Amino acid sequence: FPSHDTGARKNIDMALLICDQIDSLIDMHDWLSHLRLPSGERHRSLIKHVDDRPGHDYRYCLEAGKLRYLTGWARKKDLERGIRETVLWYLEEHFAGGAR
Repeated sequence: FPSHDTGARKNIDMALLICDQIDSLIDMHDWLSHLRLPSGERHRSLIKHVDDRPGHDYRYCLEAGKLRYLTGWARKKDLERGIRETVLWYLEEHFAGGAR
């Protein structure tokens, strides 16, 4: 089941992507303005690097080749769009407070 895109991403890259999506959505929606960080800091600044724990996974990877082969499944969105939509959903569910 060969696949050209394994979807492998480093954990830090995923954390940075999520932080960037949060900031982008906050900038676009007034109802999220209360989530801005002081002094215009970006959410990336909240990431704290710590010593690795034993058995730490540096990345996680989903190989969907077998699923595609057996079912014809194909993704409908790229990773960045999926993360953006998921972050927006989460912010709407937990922080909108009826302000929309």
